[in-house]
Amino acid sequence: MRIIGTVGLVFALAASAPAGATEQFADQITIDGKTHALFALPFSDYVLQDDRVNDGAFQKLHAYIHERCTASVLGYRAFWRIEADELRLVRLVANPCQSPPDEVPLRIFFPNAKGPVSATWYSGKLVVPAGNVVSRVPFGYGANYDKYLVLTVDKGRVTKRVETDKP
Repeated sequence: MRIIGTVGLVFALAASAPAGATEQFADQITIDGKTHALFALPFSDYVLQDDRVNDGAFQKLHAYIHERCTASVLGYRAFWRIEADELRLVRLVANPCQSPPDEVPLRIFFPNAKGPVSATWYSGKLVVPAGNVVSRVPFGYGANYDKYLVLTVDKGRVTKRVETDKP
């Protein structure tokens, strides 16, 4: 169901975006002090929750998105970190193709937050490229790698880390 919801979000936000198969901006994640691309969209899970749960997050996010490009059909980019085996949302920007992108205050989604937000809404796999590029592709995240780190997350807590050659 999560995949269907994420696909629905992509189509909903991309409706007015230019068409084309373009490498997408990946979210970023910092693990053990190193920053990597993140081949997952944990914030989409929050945005796609029922409005009674997330207080209209889709509409709040969409209000910040005013410039779309083929490299960001979602119109936003999230920055994460793993700290004490917890997935935390650190920063969110809209319109990542413009320079600089627009900051989206986390407090509009999480009014009581004073800093990074624990991603307690998210359960699933986080795929992090951790090796060398073995091939380039002109769509999606733009490349295939020889090694990945796959983190299993349960309600925001990292429960497993596995290195693999297949995401």
